Amino acid sequence: MLLDVLTLVFLFSATLFTSSALLFIVEPMIAKMILPLLGGTPAVWNTCMVFYQLVLLAGYLYAHVLSRSFTRSQQIVIHVSLLAVSIVSLPILVTGGALPPVDASPIPWLLATLTRTAGVPLFVISSTSPLLQRWFASTSGRNPYPLYAAGNAGSLLALVMYPAVLEPVFTLKRQSVVWAIAYAAFMAFTLACAAYTRRQRSTAGATSSGDDAAGAARAPLPSWSMRAKWIALAAVPSSLMLGVTTFLTTDIAAVPLLWILPLGLYLLTFVLVFAERQIVSHRRMVRLLSLLVIPIITLVTFDSMVTPLAQIALHLSTFFVASMVCHGELARHKPASEHLTLFYLCLAVGGVLGGIFNAIVSPVIFNSIIEYPLMIVVACALGRTAIAEGRRTEWSDVVAPAALGAGTLAMMFVFKGGDSKRILDLLLVFIIPGVVLFTFRQKPIRFALGVAAMIVASMTYMSAHERVLHRGRSFYGAHRVTLDPLDRYRVFVDGGIVHGAQSTDPARRREPMTYFHKNGPIGQVFAGAPRRARVGVVGLGIGTLAAYSRPNERWTFYEINPAVVDVARDGRYFTFLEDSAARTDIVLGDARLSLVRAEDHEFDLLILDAFSSDAVPVHLLTREALALYLKKLSPNGVLVFNISNRYVELRPLLADLASSSGLVCLTQDDLRLTRDDVATGRFPSRWLVMAHQRADFGALATDSRWQTVGPRQRQVVWSDEFSNLLSVFKWRG
Repeated sequence: MLLDVLTLVFLFSATLFTSSALLFIVEPMIAKMILPLLGGTPAVWNTCMVFYQLVLLAGYLYAHVLSRSFTRSQQIVIHVSLLAVSIVSLPILVTGGALPPVDASPIPWLLATLTRTAGVPLFVISSTSPLLQRWFASTSGRNPYPLYAAGNAGSLLALVMYPAVLEPVFTLKRQSVVWAIAYAAFMAFTLACAAYTRRQRSTAGATSSGDDAAGAARAPLPSWSMRAKWIALAAVPSSLMLGVTTFLTTDIAAVPLLWILPLGLYLLTFVLVFAERQIVSHRRMVRLLSLLVIPIITLVTFDSMVTPLAQIALHLSTFFVASMVCHGELARHKPASEHLTLFYLCLAVGGVLGGIFNAIVSPVIFNSIIEYPLMIVVACALGRTAIAEGRRTEWSDVVAPAALGAGTLAMMFVFKGGDSKRILDLLLVFIIPGVVLFTFRQKPIRFALGVAAMIVASMTYMSAHERVLHRGRSFYGAHRVTLDPLDRYRVFVDGGIVHGAQSTDPARRREPMTYFHKNGPIGQVFAGAPRRARVGVVGLGIGTLAAYSRPNERWTFYEINPAVVDVARDGRYFTFLEDSAARTDIVLGDARLSLVRAEDHEFDLLILDAFSSDAVPVHLLTREALALYLKKLSPNGVLVFNISNRYVELRPLLADLASSSGLVCLTQDDLRLTRDDVATGRFPSRWLVMAHQRADFGALATDSRWQTVGPRQRQVVWSDEFSNLLSVFKWRG
């Protein structure tokens, strides 16, 4: 008997472990296949996550209906038939089909592509966990929830393996083949579970009707209020996961490594809270959230001088603890095994709602990214039952936070939002309100409202301080146009990074500013490079580079975001395109796709200045991308890369790339600017140029400010199927 139980536990655990691992390997694999088609924007991953959550919901609904409406034998026949059908979808590859639209939201196209490519096998895998747990419970009479932890452990291992093993070793096509082989093993495990289950007598006695028929008489059906609570507790961590992922990938890079970090922590919280024995105290997590959320208020509203590694650690720590709080509440209120599939169905509904809120609803209803801090506030409120169960909300729970927010806002205006370097000013603006907020921690509603009040105060100050002229948001991110406090410049900000500025002084209207000023590297390129009658620019911004145009030239800008084009063409904000001396064209769509349609040898000068906030899309830095650029460049043409970035060092990567194609490579850092330079709108920057021969650079070849850069001793060249972010990350900022 003991041997039978051990065999049953091992077989079901191994099957759930394998299915979860397959699910969380295929997610980054498919997203990486699709990413180049949509400009490398972080929204690709968020939309993919919504798709996975929708498939998970469909799988859980299928398992719930199957377990309640069919006998166990019928369930086995139906599910095994579905397994057989799923084989036709293998191997999973994103090939063929229409390209994404350039002048409309790509979300419908992306969801349709994902459905066509991987919908059926993902549906089968998604339905496995609740269905097999129900079979296990009805067959053995044992607690099925540890199997849920085992499945999440498999997911976690898969997420570690993908960037550490699969991505560096296998191309995307080989990853797909390996995944198909593993899927065959999963099918064998599932068939073994089905055969074993069919031979056993159900301890619940459900042999001729739905499995839950007998169990429903023993355990009352959970109330609608409890189901709503499950959905809410599942929705908040799902939303937070996408919010913190957007933070990481917007300023660094949209790559699997940075997708996997939040998702891995998200899964780890399920492993911890649903373990058979409590590993981490739930009450301790609630208290820790009260401590971590205070510095997050500053990070989500103000530009910070904190190092990249410290910022990542703080955001991920807060996300992890907030998820532990919400998922801990779920574990505290989980139902009897008779209602297991209903419980998982509610969790899936919550996950979908959280994902849809971030990826689809928020870009429409908000013109800035506020869903992340909003969900932090909700997470603080949802932890209330652990430390204040039964406590009634009082008027002071509203009045005290309102007073805290008003006081914080007043101090920010008096002391310039902490811009002052005096320690006393910093104490008044940040630390004292934080201490007051911390005293609210025993009253979760008051604490959550206090967090909201401080965030509103910070955003109000920033809006007033920045003098925002325009806010916008699209699938590709959030942006705004601001006027500096002295009315000297209009500034375009994408995410949290300045992407261009123009002087309000009519005499300086045509002067290129920020990273593009005339005394900087790009100014030297235009002054010193030879013939450039045809210029291509990947990344429009506000069209600053058009200030360098001359009559009889033809300039082509490639821009993926229609909202950016609208801002650049709006004369109320910027006029660089309007003032251009050359013929200027704008091509909408991802540059890798759009450049294919250009004539070969079309450009004498091709400038790569594409950023999503502070991140350069990875697919623009690969061997295949360089081959395309060279095909479109004239024989003596020059490639120019803007490699200014806070988080990654692109120079060694591009030097290796240039060497692999036999190109000469020069670089210049324009970092030591004076205060007068910054005051007049000049920003530090880094640039790199490539050409077939040194003579192609013209005057730059003998300019001492430009240094030759060679490949590393151990060259690493990225391709469309291989990239390694760790090799170029600036861990110390």
